[in-house]
This record gives sequence, C-alpha cells and structure tokens, in this order.
Amino acid sequence: MQKFLSFFPSIEFYLKVAIVCTIFQQIFAYFWADIQITLISQIILYWAMGSLSFYGIGFLIENGIKTNPIIAKKLKARVVKVKEQPFPKFTFKGVVLGEIKSLVAASIILCLAPEVHRENSLILNLGWFLMRIFCADFCFYISHRLLHRKSLLKIHLKHHEFRDSSSFVAGHKSLLEYVITTLTDILPIFIFGYDITQICA
Repeated sequence: MQKFLSFFPSIEFYLKVAIVCTIFQQIFAYFWADIQITLISQIILYWAMGSLSFYGIGFLIENGIKTNPIIAKKLKARVVKVKEQPFPKFTFKGVVLGEIKSLVAASIILCLAPEVHRENSLILNLGWFLMRIFCADFCFYISHRLLHRKSLLKIHLKHHEFRDSSSFVAGHKSLLEYVITTLTDILPIFIFGYDITQICA
C-alpha cells in the first residue's frame, strides 16, 4: 500500500511539468503560427532551447535553490556534499565539446523522428506531454538501470566520478553513455512524433 501511495507524488510531478510545457507550447505556437520552419532551423531551435534550459535551470538550482535554506528545505534539495571533491569545472573545451555533442544529438533526433502537425489543442498537447514525460522517464530508468549492471558499468563510471548532486554532473559522462541517452531520448519522440513547438517546450 505504501508503494502505491508513494507513486502519487510522481504523478503530480508529471502533471505539473506537462501543464508548464503546455503553456510554453501555446506561447511558441502563437509566435511561430505563420512561420515556415525548415529542418535546419528546427534543429538549431531544439539545440538552443536544450542548451539554454540545461545551463539556465542548472544555475538556478545551484545558485538559487541550493543557496537558499528555506527553498532548499521546502523543495527537499540535497545540499550536503556526499564526498569532498572539487566541483566539475566549466572549461571552454568542455562546454564546446558538450555543445557539439548536443547539436549532433538534436540533429539525429529530429532527422529520425516523424514530424506531426497537430491541431493547437490544450487537451491534446497536455496528453502528448504527459505521454512524452512518462515514456521518457521510463526509458531513462531502464537505460540507467542497465548501465548499473556489472557488464555495462564501465560505460557509466565517468558519471560517478562526482558524488555531489550537482545539476551539471548530468552532462559528465562518456561518449558511449551520451549515445545511449540520446537513443533513450529518441524513442518517445519517435513513438509519438513531434511538433517543433512541443519539442522546444
């Protein structure tokens, strides 16, 4: 019964994220309504939105949430370091390589996934986001669980060089793991298709 009840906060989280994404999608759809967006432009938009979110949300968590004890406690953010070690540094080379990998991943995803032009319906978009988030989370769980198996752990060890729960450690992984997580990202988009306003949201 406890396991069943502990599932509800996850559903609430999925729902909140889906609602926020639906609002953003409506904003994008309003501004891009009369604009023809080529595949190259879609790739650049998807890559730019992904990079802005990664760094923007990361800095918000690290410098906003974790440094404010009231917010950190309310959001249950872990701020205590698990093991003393230097924070991963943002080197120019590291950021550039990360952005190149992100651009390649965005290109692969949008070239393989089917583009679907859905009517701009709030309910339809909310349903798409709920399915997309649930499916993506499930795929991530499966791939992450597999990466912790003895036979595949070597691929995942680079990620575990850092014990702190930093937002930016998510990007600290081997190239092979990056490929696996990109494939994980492709699957839900490939199943449900994408509209550029949805994928950017």
